[in-house]
Amino acid sequence: MLRALLVDAIDILVRYPRQPGPTERQRDRCSIRGQTVLWVEEDAHDATAFLTVCELLALDPMLVRAQLRARGLLPAVVAPPRPPALDRAEPAGAAPPMLIHTPPAPRAA
Repeated sequence: MLRALLVDAIDILVRYPRQPGPTERQRDRCSIRGQTVLWVEEDAHDATAFLTVCELLALDPMLVRAQLRARGLLPAVVAPPRPPALDRAEPAGAAPPMLIHTPPAPRAA
């Protein structure tokens, strides 16, 4: 039963090719292909989740995803953007950020 579930998901990804473009993920969310992509990419561990199915079939889910991506059946993984502070260097002569918290001086009674 679990094998049939995984085979059906792969069959859907093969039968319904990607629709490239800027709104690919938005379009895919409503389609059977989009729902299948979401199922494969989700990291849930419930009874019928992709991770659970792979583990019960003694398959490495990360390897299965990588193989699907290599064949163009899953969208490429996009790295999250870096925080702006890491993208630019501090201006010359700027004081380094203060990393030590100095507690306030005690108040006189």
